[in-house]
Amino acid sequence: MPDSLLPRPWTLLPDLGLAQPGWEQLTLRGRDRAAFLHNFCTNDIKGLAPGRGCEAFLTNIKGRILGHIAVFAGNDELAIVAAPGSIDGLRAHLDRYLITEDVEFSLPPQPAPMRYVFGNGAAAALGTAAGMDLSGLENCASAACEIAGRGLSLRRFDVLAAPGFEVRLANACSDPDADLAAVVATLPGVVEASDADFDAWRIDAGTPRYGVDIDDGCLAQEAARTARAISFTKGCYLGQEPIARVDALGHVNRLLRLIVFEGSATPAAGDVLQDVGSGAELGRLTSVGRTTGSAAVGLALVRTSAGPGAELRAVSADGPVSGRIVAIE
Repeated sequence: MPDSLLPRPWTLLPDLGLAQPGWEQLTLRGRDRAAFLHNFCTNDIKGLAPGRGCEAFLTNIKGRILGHIAVFAGNDELAIVAAPGSIDGLRAHLDRYLITEDVEFSLPPQPAPMRYVFGNGAAAALGTAAGMDLSGLENCASAACEIAGRGLSLRRFDVLAAPGFEVRLANACSDPDADLAAVVATLPGVVEASDADFDAWRIDAGTPRYGVDIDDGCLAQEAARTARAISFTKGCYLGQEPIARVDALGHVNRLLRLIVFEGSATPAAGDVLQDVGSGAELGRLTSVGRTTGSAAVGLALVRTSAGPGAELRAVSADGPVSGRIVAIE
């Protein structure tokens, strides 16, 4: 298959971009908050110092994914950030197991007021506005600052192929959108991204969205986030045994894959993917996107036998669309 003449979406990322992804937040307080959450997710929560964080999955007893989350540790709280529409279910799941532990759940208005500033110039722009150096802030780390007279929490959370920062107001206010607009106004040259462009960039980075690309039918390792989101040394937690068993066996039967398609045709989520040589069904597209002038990209849970470089076709309503699996970096 000849290489597509169209560039990947990530090559068209702005140097400084702005989005409103609508992520939801659940806050945990109380002296047992870290130990409690540690018992229900795949990464090491008890090891997080204030200002640090991690990516993780909440899993059920069978090791299947109930939520894909980022956890940020503060001085007296843990903040869970998750995809739109998922926080209520995660809170209900955790609440089932809360008996005598000193843990309090807090739900701000959903989606909590925030902006997402991203791009290779994001750290410099925010750092200049805040009067601090953010170049060393690692993924899932956070810092408190003030911009335009507003107290903020800046959380680095990379979901695209460039650094990204959640900008959240540190204190309640009467008009959060106006306060956030004042903060954004200090970032010269920022480009507001459409939802469609942001989704294409997310897909091209291989970042799954819970409820779309992964759900409670997926084993944790199928999401292709193992190195980022799963600790095999943290000890016991709900779902740990089947996850450890998969690790010992060495593989799962399917894996989230990134596909880059040729030409101007765009397949649709739900389209069947077939091996070009044998015609065998490999999986179905879960997300598809493209930006203006870019190739179409998609995510799909695909048989592990089809790895990077494998050529396939999407069986689209308008005819087959050729593509190739590429590595998620």
